[in-house]
Amino acid sequence: MANILIIDDRPLNRQFLTTLLGYQHHRLYEASDGAEGLRVARKERPDLIISDVLMPTMDGYEFVRRLREEPEIGKTPVIFSTAHYLSRESQALAEKCGVTSIIFKPSEPQLVLDVVSTALSGRLEPEPVPLSESKAFDHEHLQLLTNKLAEKADHLRDAHGKLTALIELSTVLAQERDPVELLDRYCLVAREVIGARWTLVALLERDRKIIQHLRAIGIDLADTPELRSALLKTGVFKTLINEGRIICLSDMTSTPEALRLPDTLPRTESLLVAPLSMRGNIYGWICLADKLGFDAFSEQDERLVIALAAKMAIAYDNARLYSESTKYASKLEREISERAKVERELSDSRARLAGIIDSAMDSIITVDNDQRIMRINKAAENMFRCMAAEVIGQSLDRFIPPRFRPSHAQDVRKFGETGITTRTMAAARAVSGLRADGEEFPVEASISQIEVGGQKLYTIIMRDITERKQAEKEIRRLNEVLEQRVADRTAQLLAVNKELEAFSYSVSHDLRAPLRHINGFSQALLADHADKLDEMGKSYLQEVRSASQEMAQLIDDVLELARVTRSEMQREEVSLSELARSVVADLQKTNGRQAVTVSIEEGLCTRGDTRLLKLVLSNLLGNAWKFTSKQDKAEITFGSERKNGEISYFVRDNGAGFDMTYANKLFGAFQRLHTAGEFEGTGIGLATVQRIVHRHGGRVWAEGAVNGGATFYFTLTNSKETGDGQQSDFTG
Repeated sequence: MANILIIDDRPLNRQFLTTLLGYQHHRLYEASDGAEGLRVARKERPDLIISDVLMPTMDGYEFVRRLREEPEIGKTPVIFSTAHYLSRESQALAEKCGVTSIIFKPSEPQLVLDVVSTALSGRLEPEPVPLSESKAFDHEHLQLLTNKLAEKADHLRDAHGKLTALIELSTVLAQERDPVELLDRYCLVAREVIGARWTLVALLERDRKIIQHLRAIGIDLADTPELRSALLKTGVFKTLINEGRIICLSDMTSTPEALRLPDTLPRTESLLVAPLSMRGNIYGWICLADKLGFDAFSEQDERLVIALAAKMAIAYDNARLYSESTKYASKLEREISERAKVERELSDSRARLAGIIDSAMDSIITVDNDQRIMRINKAAENMFRCMAAEVIGQSLDRFIPPRFRPSHAQDVRKFGETGITTRTMAAARAVSGLRADGEEFPVEASISQIEVGGQKLYTIIMRDITERKQAEKEIRRLNEVLEQRVADRTAQLLAVNKELEAFSYSVSHDLRAPLRHINGFSQALLADHADKLDEMGKSYLQEVRSASQEMAQLIDDVLELARVTRSEMQREEVSLSELARSVVADLQKTNGRQAVTVSIEEGLCTRGDTRLLKLVLSNLLGNAWKFTSKQDKAEITFGSERKNGEISYFVRDNGAGFDMTYANKLFGAFQRLHTAGEFEGTGIGLATVQRIVHRHGGRVWAEGAVNGGATFYFTLTNSKETGDGQQSDFTG
């Protein structure tokens, strides 16, 4: 074991030597320059010194000269470890300093160990050659440093020129939007910076089967369809497109066929080709031929061309995106202009319609899907003895006698489901109205429906038929008995319908017991008698168990759907953001996956039934979780958008998506757009979501693309609950 001092201004170099020599259990000391090395040598008296040459404060030559002047440490063997001063004069100067040996960086570890071992064994004693006169040595030393610094200055000037060209190129690439101008500038700078006889750059279409743009600097090239086809289908460019890697060739005479240039290009001695790629997409390539002043391109050239290719790919992608954005902005501007024109025309049309409605003799009332009054005309104000300002936004129930109100909502929904847009006055039946002062009176009405902006609007046209009813009073008296019988029969039918619903619910529950038996005994048979069954028999039993479990799940979903439809709603303040976090936490516990990124918008609150709204988010987030299961990096987002004064909540994912052609089937019970083999499920979840959203007075819809993810939107209002109560209407 020896004491060894290592002097080098680069910590990485010192670490290499200390690690290597540490394996031989030497005691090691370190210094960052010659001055520090002298102080350590005086103190520790090392057996061997390994020193760099070019260092700040005091270089290796000066260090050795001063070391030799001190009697106590002057005979210590010194080894130079350097990548500099390789000239004959440099080595001669080292010998005059009494340097034992020189190790050139980088060196093989075994070579370093051998030289150190030789020095420590005493076989490389310092030559007893007297030093040159001080002035002569200083002159040689200074001359050597001056020469090397001049070489470094030349290298720095060359590097500065290249850096300046790269900075100018970066500025141009960042500002230029024309791909042709980009190519011209890029070709020129790449040729100047790397130093090539000629440069060729090509940009490809998205399918990589057609060259979109082609530019060359340094050669006279006829750009023809035949040339472009040859570039794509033969030689080195075809290999580059297929493999997507940089190709550097130094001897084109012995190059295999797959790496040769097409015959239409000039013969070359050396070649450097790099792909223009970004995010895994190859946009084209850059080709440089014949390194000026050298036989081949260097590793530094390869690094430079990779950097240039990366910059060009980014600039081209930005230019492409800018072009597409410009086209889209122009299209959007036209659409906005057209929409403004349509809105003006619509406003004029509404004004004309309002004039017609206000001048009509019959009463006209327009209500929304929740039966809130949106508009009444002058005739309706006179009929019901109230002003429009008093009733706008209120329920139509205020014009309906209390005894008809329970069946109102149900009758409106039935009419909405018929698909009939209007009922004429001749087809209408007489119903009763209620004036503001409490007087009940008979009216004759017709109703029409229209969908505007995804919402149904109903327009009721009424006529007061009090005089006609007075004339029919006697006939009604004679028919009272018959009407009573009809009413009784109707009540009986309603009771029977309720009993039938209860029976269906009971049957659904009773199905659980035999399914549990099927599943349980199948499991027992597999567990206790597996040795008596062949593989096919076991497979059949597993199919039976799977089918019974699937049936049980289907029954659970159907019952849940029934409960959602019939359960009483408890409206309260609800934090949708907190509900979403709770649902995601449950999904991570039961279906934990690492590569899932979930984003939840903060502060999403509304009014509604907490239990039902959590069921909505459980189904939507659960579907997103399920349909992103085959993605390497799944992304799920829950957030909101505001359009036209309405807040829409959404759940978006980057999963399997769906074909918009079948979007109308998504919310139907038992409707599935994916097979059970692809994704599990019963087809009830989205039907449940739709019913809950409708009960909250909202709507639900979806957008998506196959393998492009899906987004499910829903709206919620703080309006009165719909879907449970019975209300009367004027549908007849």
